[in-house]
Amino acid sequence: EISQVVSYNGIAVDEGIAEEECEEEKMYQNKKRQKQGDIASLLLFQTLLIMLAMQNPIVSATKKVVWMSLVISIGSGLAISLLYSWYCHHQCTKKSRPKTTAVVPPRKLALYLILRHAIPSAGVLMYSFIYTIFQKEPLLLQINSILRSAVTALATCSYERFCAKKFNSGWGIIGLITVLTIITALVSLLDIILVHIADYNIISGENIGSTHLYWIVFLVGIFTAYFGELNFMPSVVLASTNVIDDSVYHQSLVYNEGMQYATFVSCIDFGDQAAGWISVPIISYLGISRENNWANLEWFIVICAVAKFVSVVFLCLIRPTRQTG
Repeated sequence: EISQVVSYNGIAVDEGIAEEECEEEKMYQNKKRQKQGDIASLLLFQTLLIMLAMQNPIVSATKKVVWMSLVISIGSGLAISLLYSWYCHHQCTKKSRPKTTAVVPPRKLALYLILRHAIPSAGVLMYSFIYTIFQKEPLLLQINSILRSAVTALATCSYERFCAKKFNSGWGIIGLITVLTIITALVSLLDIILVHIADYNIISGENIGSTHLYWIVFLVGIFTAYFGELNFMPSVVLASTNVIDDSVYHQSLVYNEGMQYATFVSCIDFGDQAAGWISVPIISYLGISRENNWANLEWFIVICAVAKFVSVVFLCLIRPTRQTG
């Protein structure tokens, strides 16, 4: 009887090991299919960006309906590949034990980067406005550009020295993004002061530039460039620190760390393009142009600042959660 029990236990153990190996094989295959879906999503996403950028040449060579058909087809394929990849990911994780992790899921991070950078910005209009101020002083225009570039480099070094190591994941970087976003939104309101001070000169058409106005342009440019670059750096950090190691998850060499980082950077670029698309109808509605002496420019600055405040809500996408692993 004892030997029979041992025999039965041995069979049970063997069956348990076989079942576990079968589950591991299924999980490996699902992860492999998930990575294939991610690669297809990346390629379709890049193709969609190219199609959006090439709208005018394609429409001029063919018809608008052809361009729209291509965009819809590629967008549909992107949606299907994302759903397929999500399904495979769900199959991999539904039986795993949950655990707390600061690593942001790739899809949530990609969506967050797009939404964070899809906020309308008054930067382009302010460049045109500053050009109006310096149009008779091209040397000062170049000095202003060089000064902003130097301040941007200083902001990058400051972030690397004081923030990069302390706030690189989890609630730390979420808190940092919140603070920097609020500060950047408040600093952007300094452009309103510049617009109001220069307004009477532009309307009169006389003495567009003056010494005190030049100094105000330089000072406002320093603050906006410095904090704007600081506010941008967390996106780069998120894209870098949430790349998954190939050796840990047995990923294909095709979808390696470089491909993952490229995907996140593409999301940042796509968000910047979306910000331009969103800004155009707002500018058109406000009737802002050089011909009408930049009327309502200050209202557009306020709208952009408010939108930047609201973008803090998107941080819920990257908060630390209990994930399966």
